[in-house]
Amino acid sequence: ANDDPRIFFAAYYLADPEEWQKGLSKEKVNGFGELEYFAKTYFGQVDGKVGLGGLGDYLDNDTLYVASAREIKGNLVMEPQYTPEGLKLVKVVQYPSGEPAFYFLQKIK
Repeated sequence: ANDDPRIFFAAYYLADPEEWQKGLSKEKVNGFGELEYFAKTYFGQVDGKVGLGGLGDYLDNDTLYVASAREIKGNLVMEPQYTPEGLKLVKVVQYPSGEPAFYFLQKIK
């Protein structure tokens, strides 16, 4: 569950394998630095200088940010008050044990 997400994306996304094998493109994204991407999916984390607390200033209203539980460093299911400012919790993906694995966050409109 903490493996590189690109392998899972490659397995489940219905992309042309020839396009995928060409490799990912790179783009500098404000608040994130240089990120690899394929189609409309970017891979990386928010810049350490910005942090999750400033993420709402860099996301647009159409972007979904998927954070691993280790990135959040807490349990937003049990303690939703720790959701980063300017963001709303859209969905939580849990391990079979019930512990959070991933959080889907979006900018508050």
